[in-house]
Amino acid sequence: RESVSVAMNIVDRYVSSRFITPKTYTIVAVTAIHIAIKLVSPWKLRMNHLLDLCAGKYTAGDIASMELVILNALSWRVHPPSAFDFCGELIDSSFTESTPDALNDLQDKARYLTELAVIDYFFVTKLPSSVALASILVALELTRDQVDPRDKDRFTSRVGQVGLDASEEEVIQCYTRLRVMYRNNTSAEEEEPEVGGRGQGSPTGVGELANTPSKKRKRIQEDKEGRLITEHGEEIARFEPV
Repeated sequence: RESVSVAMNIVDRYVSSRFITPKTYTIVAVTAIHIAIKLVSPWKLRMNHLLDLCAGKYTAGDIASMELVILNALSWRVHPPSAFDFCGELIDSSFTESTPDALNDLQDKARYLTELAVIDYFFVTKLPSSVALASILVALELTRDQVDPRDKDRFTSRVGQVGLDASEEEVIQCYTRLRVMYRNNTSAEEEEPEVGGRGQGSPTGVGELANTPSKKRKRIQEDKEGRLITEHGEEIARFEPV
């Protein structure tokens, strides 16, 4: 799931530095996915599946060439601090007294919210740290009284120690936007996931377990064998362990 965020970061930074056509955008996006999976995923995607995404318009050599073009354009800076990374650091260093179930629920919701930010252009110009802080604040609101009060105090202190400020305008904008997006992407009648259960599904539709419920849209899911399948069981890609 994190690879989607990394891929979009690569795409956004690449296209912001040059003009590209819609046709070129396809191979840029596919190549960015290829790079991101190699960076953050314990699996690798077979080249023929990447070529399928291109609908036969490009070859393996084209993707390899575009990979080098993108890497050079970004000066090989392909490990940007993501909102997901900031969330992990802030939560791991702050929430030490809460029960494992409460912590898992908080982490899952915060992660889901950072993924919501990936699919909204509004967040392209926002700092990853602002998105992460806003995501945790919304997640704390959603988990209500599950988190130990001492952890909330420690989190507030940690935020100040690392130079962040929850009252900054950008953080408030991200917080407000994410609250609305969460409400719009979570069906009112859909049952909330149990604390410590399978958790919130990815809004990008990637990395879902085969039996994760989805009422809003068709999802691409990853099964235990590393296959990407549709909700009807149709295999569209297969990952191989690195």
